[in-house]
Amino acid sequence: MSARTTVVRPPMARILFAECKTELLKAWRMPSFAVPTLIFPIAFYSMFGVVLGSEPARATYMLATYGIFAALGPSLFSFGVSIATERDRGWLEVKRAAPLPFSALILARLYMSMIFALIVTFALFAVAYFGAGVRLAPTTWLSLVGINLLTTVPFSLLGLAIGLNAKAQSAAAITNLAFFGFSLLGGLWVPIIVFPKIMQMFALLLPSYHFGELALAAIGIKGDVIPTVNIGAALAFSALFAFLAHRAWRYMDKDR
Repeated sequence: MSARTTVVRPPMARILFAECKTELLKAWRMPSFAVPTLIFPIAFYSMFGVVLGSEPARATYMLATYGIFAALGPSLFSFGVSIATERDRGWLEVKRAAPLPFSALILARLYMSMIFALIVTFALFAVAYFGAGVRLAPTTWLSLVGINLLTTVPFSLLGLAIGLNAKAQSAAAITNLAFFGFSLLGGLWVPIIVFPKIMQMFALLLPSYHFGELALAAIGIKGDVIPTVNIGAALAFSALFAFLAHRAWRYMDKDR
C-alpha cells in the first residue's frame, strides 16, 4: 500500500505576510522605482511649496494636493510597469501556477503602495511643518493621511489594468502619461482655476481632481465642497478601474 501524501497549505495570513514582505523588499531594492517615488514629490513640494511659496497658506494648500500626487506614483508604477514587465518575462505565469492566490499578489502590492505613500506623506508633513510653518489640528493631519492612503486604491486598480493589457515598454509610457496627466490636469500641481474653461470642465472627469478636492476640504480651504459628490466619483472610478482590470485578467485566462 502506498502512503497518501497530504499537502498542507500555510494559512492565508502567513502567505499574505510573506508576499507583502517580499514586495516591499523588492521595491526598496529597485532604485528606478523607489527613488522617483520618494524623492520627486518631496523635491517638488520643497521647491514650489516652501522655497517659492513662503506663505504658510500656500504651503498648506499645496500640502493637500501634493499628498495626492505622492500617492499616485507608487500606485500606478508598482502595478502598471511592474505587472507588465513580469508578464512579458513570464514571471506572472509562474506566480499564477504557484499555490498562491492571485489576490495575495494584488493585496501585497497594494500594501507596498500604501507603505510608500505613507512614507512620502510623513516626509511632506515634516517639510511643511519645519520648512513652511504649516500648523494643522491633529485630526486634520490624520484626515490627510487617510485620504492619501485611499487614493492608492483606484490608481492601483488602474495600474493593474494597464499592466495586464500593455507590453512592458508601452506600459511604461502609458503609466507615465497617466501619472503626469492626472497630476497636472487634475489640479494637483496648480489650481484648475488657472486653466481655460474647457480644461476646468475636463478636470471634473478625473479621479485625481476629486481626491484633491477632498484633501482641500479636509484642511478647510474648500468649504463649498460636497464630500458625498467627490466620494461618489472616487467610488465610481474605482469600480470602473476594477472592471477594466478584471476584464483584462479574463482575457489572459482565455489566451492561456
